[in-house]
Amino acid sequence: MGPFTRNRWKPPAPPHCSCPEHFEQLRDLELPTLFDDIESMTAGELLAAQALGVEPLPAKKNDFHWALWVGDEARGCYDDDSELQLDASIGLRPGVERVEWRDREEFLVDAPTLCRDGVLAAVVRALEDPRVRR
Repeated sequence: MGPFTRNRWKPPAPPHCSCPEHFEQLRDLELPTLFDDIESMTAGELLAAQALGVEPLPAKKNDFHWALWVGDEARGCYDDDSELQLDASIGLRPGVERVEWRDREEFLVDAPTLCRDGVLAAVVRALEDPRVRR
């Protein structure tokens, strides 16, 4: 093993991941919103609107494996002053070891045994948690 291959990480894929669920299982899940005048969207609609996304990091960055974004259309699903912050809610999901909230829409996620769809499912479950809206 050469010096540049030692830290290479390849995202797992089903069935070799440890994901308790995948995004496809949650695609039709309607996510609650903070305001009556904002129409709720399904997880699939948020993904189609590019308001949710996750990509593997090309090289581990501070031991993180995934770059995650939660865009404007998802802003109505969580409150910055909530009882449970969105990054903490993501961090509570099985397989997620650590989360760093980089800026308003971007997160770094350490979840080496989750596949891409498993990380998306973790974010959807985090947005579904009512504590992120209180």
